[in-house]
Amino acid sequence: MNLLHPMIIHFPVASLLIALFLEALFVFTRRDVFKASAIILLHISALTAILAVATGYIASDALGHDAPGHDLVHQHRDVMLVVSIVLVILSAMVFKIKAIREGGLRKWLLPALLLVSALLVYGADKGGRMVFESGVGVETNVIENTHHDSDHSH
Repeated sequence: MNLLHPMIIHFPVASLLIALFLEALFVFTRRDVFKASAIILLHISALTAILAVATGYIASDALGHDAPGHDLVHQHRDVMLVVSIVLVILSAMVFKIKAIREGGLRKWLLPALLLVSALLVYGADKGGRMVFESGVGVETNVIENTHHDSDHSH
């Protein structure tokens, strides 16, 4: 089982949702610290999303097509790939276009972050269902139920 993917996925998820929160705070307060922090977290989310996609492909290749929940693997992958692409595009636009960073087009960042966050939650739900309902990527250790006598010593 590939352990990198479960360790990496939390970075883009957390950083995107915190970026959304900080961007909303900026819209309501106009405090520059929230704007700057939201942009930094957007970039972190985009970069770590690339790592999450790469490790996700490695993890899914290790599962094979006969794994339970395989359809969820494809659904999760497709949604999260869209999320990651949109994050990279948003990050690049904010990095490159001064009008988005400093005003003018900035009003579109909050709705864009809200939309990509909604997609992220949907895709993360698919991933969670894969693991917790289908057991995808979970190693099970079966312990045989043996009769336990009190007549023996340990």
